[in-house]
Amino acid sequence: MRKKSIISSLNCQRGFTLVEVILVLGVLLILAVVITMSIAQVFTLNNNGTAHMTAVKEVENAVHYLTRDAQMAQEIKASGPDGFPLVLSWTQWNGDRIDVSYRIDSSRLLRSHSLNGNPPVETVIVAHIDAGSTSCRAVDKQLVFIISSVLTGFRKQGETRSFTIVRRTG
Repeated sequence: MRKKSIISSLNCQRGFTLVEVILVLGVLLILAVVITMSIAQVFTLNNNGTAHMTAVKEVENAVHYLTRDAQMAQEIKASGPDGFPLVLSWTQWNGDRIDVSYRIDSSRLLRSHSLNGNPPVETVIVAHIDAGSTSCRAVDKQLVFIISSVLTGFRKQGETRSFTIVRRTG
């Protein structure tokens, strides 16, 4: 009798219906999509933040070099419609002649530094410059710059700064 009750209870058990299985799979699919989108958004926001910070650092780097060189310059030659190439020259207190030039090469701002006419050493100041938005012009004893760095990725991230440098005269 005991055997019969176990067998009859097993026969009475029912499994999940097809509708219930489809509903569970649908809910799991929706959860998977939401989790995947959340993770993708975190990575996208992180990449956009990194691109923007890189653009800010590049512009700050350009401001640093341009300010230092322009304040030291005794001679300034800006050419071209955007003011580049920009050539700055000065003689230091010990008689050393310094020649610095800035030029835009495709998407980079390059700085060439020469001491006493020796071959110049070239450095990339801004690796992702927006050449169409970057310019400089000399007005009396001032240099006016607009520097723009743009990184393209998922979204275009950039930084633009406009600043004026008053040249030191001695």
